[in-house]
Amino acid sequence: MTLDALPILVIIGAGGIGLATAHRLGANHHILIASRSSSTITSATESLRKAGHKVSTQQVDASSHDSVKHLANTAASLGQVKTVVMTAGLSPTMGSPEEILSVNVGGVASVISVFAGVVSENSVVVCVGSMASSLLPPLSDDLEKHLATAPVGELLSDEAAAASKKFSERVVRVVCVSPGMTDTKMLEAEMQTGNIREMIGMHPLKRAGTVEEIAEAIGFAILSLVVIMAAASSAAAQRRCNIQVRNGSNSITTSACVLAGSSGVITNPQSGSVISYRTSEFCGISITGGATPDESLSNGGPC
Repeated sequence: MTLDALPILVIIGAGGIGLATAHRLGANHHILIASRSSSTITSATESLRKAGHKVSTQQVDASSHDSVKHLANTAASLGQVKTVVMTAGLSPTMGSPEEILSVNVGGVASVISVFAGVVSENSVVVCVGSMASSLLPPLSDDLEKHLATAPVGELLSDEAAAASKKFSERVVRVVCVSPGMTDTKMLEAEMQTGNIREMIGMHPLKRAGTVEEIAEAIGFAILSLVVIMAAASSAAAQRRCNIQVRNGSNSITTSACVLAGSSGVITNPQSGSVISYRTSEFCGISITGGATPDESLSNGGPC
């Protein structure tokens, strides 16, 4: 399959915010729309194509790691994946606690860990969160300690650890955008309770936000990060890293000055090992092959 020259924009969750974001960011992109609902995919596709966007589609179950992995593979088969926006989520009226956790926690963890392996350099992953984290008072120390050791914490820790190396090898930023009350079908369901109507009445604008406003916020976050990454990449192009080869005794056997954000090889004169390495934009150094268990690379400071 021939890769598309257009960058790939992945939208997971094609409802109100997802569709508005696709319209906001879709110009000069190939949009991959993913949702659990086939009817939502159909209506979103019609709307986007009518506006002139290039669209591909795939059903996805955000609570299934394998389903998210299949989506990521499809995205990579289309071209360079530059932007991923995860908007899929369940509100309190939309499922059981287990179902909500499987999408709102497990789904986000899957998207971050799986797409870490397919996004290209200078990419952005956006997860749309919830205002719920800002509504409650701080947790007591005891409760916070118990929550910190809950099994879900171990799961997310493993996911983050697996993703961190892949993200470090590319210049990728992850950001969470947490909208307030937004005029969507999800809000309509929540409006059956008096609390939501009361909260809207207390807002200075006396209304809920629109999906277009949230899409603008997501677009602003992405554009800001792209500018920052471009500046960092420009600085990295001028930055040099001092790579030091160390033996098991921690003694330095040789060193070399190389460009930040580059890869190459360096030879240990004592063992003859040809060690492959990669440096990040800020001179983080990782071994990609060729080293013995006793050999390591370190940053020796400015060249």
